[in-house]
Amino acid sequence: FVESKKYKEIFNYSIKTYQENCIKSSSNKVSFAAIGHSRLVTNGYQSENINNQPVIVPGLVAIHNGIITNQKELWKQNTNFAKSTDLDTEIVLRILKNKIKNGFNLKGALKETYSEIQGTASMAIFFDQFRNILLTTNTGSLFYLIDSQKKLMIFASERFILNKFIQSRCLSFLNCKNKINQLNAYEAL
Repeated sequence: FVESKKYKEIFNYSIKTYQENCIKSSSNKVSFAAIGHSRLVTNGYQSENINNQPVIVPGLVAIHNGIITNQKELWKQNTNFAKSTDLDTEIVLRILKNKIKNGFNLKGALKETYSEIQGTASMAIFFDQFRNILLTTNTGSLFYLIDSQKKLMIFASERFILNKFIQSRCLSFLNCKNKINQLNAYEAL
């Protein structure tokens, strides 16, 4: 799909619209989000769309690269959570959301959630209650570029994906000096 003419048209139109909106707006309130994800099936049937990403639980939307190896145990420990997918990501999001609901700040909730899970997790999470996206990893497999005006951020779980973007010149309008940053394990942005 990414190589198709239709995808390129949609992508180019989106970038052009974003650029135009940035020029028109004097505030920092112009937002643009595009998420691409290639899924290695570990849990749930990919033919059932509910088992594909992004993963949505009320108030949160996320993509996750990794595998939670103790998801069955976590579901057994959290019987009060409604399970709607077969994805391991869902339990992580429900635990995180519950911790925030119970008074933890985002940093504390994230730290507590990581202490409960076993496995690997590099995630991007949108929250209804917060304006920004959360990038987080327990492996260090999360890379990102931010333009100098802090109006656009692009992230990937592998450095070579961002290098391909840079080489394609489709991001030439960004003033990010092609500096790819990496989140270390147990960091968040």
